[in-house]
Amino acid sequence: MERGILNLGNKIEMQEILTTLKDDPERENRVYTSQLLEFDETDEDVLNIAMPIFEGKLIALEVGRRFLLYFYAGKGMYTAECVIENRYKTKNIYVLVVRLQTALKSFQRRQYFRLDHTMEVQYKILSEEDDKFLRLMDKLSDEFLERPYDGTGVTIDISGGGLKYVSKHQHAKGDKILFHITLDLGTLVKTVDAVAKVIASIPARNKADVYENRIEFCKIQDSDRETIIKYIFQTERNMRKKK
Repeated sequence: MERGILNLGNKIEMQEILTTLKDDPERENRVYTSQLLEFDETDEDVLNIAMPIFEGKLIALEVGRRFLLYFYAGKGMYTAECVIENRYKTKNIYVLVVRLQTALKSFQRRQYFRLDHTMEVQYKILSEEDDKFLRLMDKLSDEFLERPYDGTGVTIDISGGGLKYVSKHQHAKGDKILFHITLDLGTLVKTVDAVAKVIASIPARNKADVYENRIEFCKIQDSDRETIIKYIFQTERNMRKKK
């Protein structure tokens, strides 16, 4: 492994590599968040990473499980397969010792660090005419922002590229939606308004008339995206301090 690519503190996403889904089908698409804590001094293929978080909870992963890791490095995004070799606790920090099974590989598709996080968002469903008009605008006009909202939802996760949320509306793939998001940054509260495209909308498990929606931002100011990313990292740091 070329350690010059990675730095301590790099954010990591972990997706399990399964040979069978018979024991736990929900693990197929589960993505955990972690962080690079330390390099092994004697073995360049061994890394110490933080025990991951899922839906705001610390997850005690077992030795022997295999994962695909996505590293958010300063020089870009990289991926590699790994196996968990050990786990321990030091100074109230839970650590996983992982061995890389493959070389680091550049990951070209643009992605953003996702945070499992619940908060309320408001949304307006846009018509085809609305969408055509908004494409000609650099910024969202007051006329759009002052319209009444069609509904509210609760996020499951959020990133600089989009979010996943549950609501009582089921959307068609490709629908455009205007989102209003309020972010508490501690010293100040900021609001973000962005247009998003529906990637998927499916019935939520064990909940009648509730739908799980995945959306991708398609019209958002750079400053608003940076605000979301700042909020995500600040929230994730606060969560780790509490753990």
